[in-house]
Amino acid sequence: MAIIGVSNNSGRNGVAIVMSDKAHSALIEWKQVSDRMTYARFKGSAISRIIMPLTSAIGEYGIGKLCTNGERLLRYAEKYELFVTNTCFRYRRKRLVTWNSPDNQHFNQIDYILISSSWKSSVLDSHSYRGAEMSNLHGSDHVMVPVKIRIKLTTHRKQHPPRFLNYLKKFGESERISNRIIQASQWYKYH
Repeated sequence: MAIIGVSNNSGRNGVAIVMSDKAHSALIEWKQVSDRMTYARFKGSAISRIIMPLTSAIGEYGIGKLCTNGERLLRYAEKYELFVTNTCFRYRRKRLVTWNSPDNQHFNQIDYILISSSWKSSVLDSHSYRGAEMSNLHGSDHVMVPVKIRIKLTTHRKQHPPRFLNYLKKFGESERISNRIIQASQWYKYH
């Protein structure tokens, strides 16, 4: 058995591949692209392995590289238990892109909608929405990112008084009973 991966032994980040001796002898090339991505080429095939951050704040369908601002946003989302909605649905690339450069050469996903993690199961859909009216009207190189959420609001039922009290009020029985109680208490007072 052979294990190849990051050599700094820090125990943080890194990607490793555990393989049999036979697979290790077939290994032609190994590249550590970053601390979260590796590339291994074997006789006959190539394998790319990408490790995404282990967090519940983002889904698996985001695009682009995580820059320092992205890492800050991720830390913020983890700290306040938020979830990035437009990374949890699988769409074609053009539905995930939220920004394109003026020369239309670079595309990225840099606009996000964050919600409380407790509402994560209520999100029905979230993706970028391209439209000519957005870019021409406002002169922006960003696209709109709507989110569709199912909200079930619970209604509190009005508390009704017990039926016996309703009976007393309806037929004037409460006055008759209270008068009898007063009379009985006066009778006991003098006897």
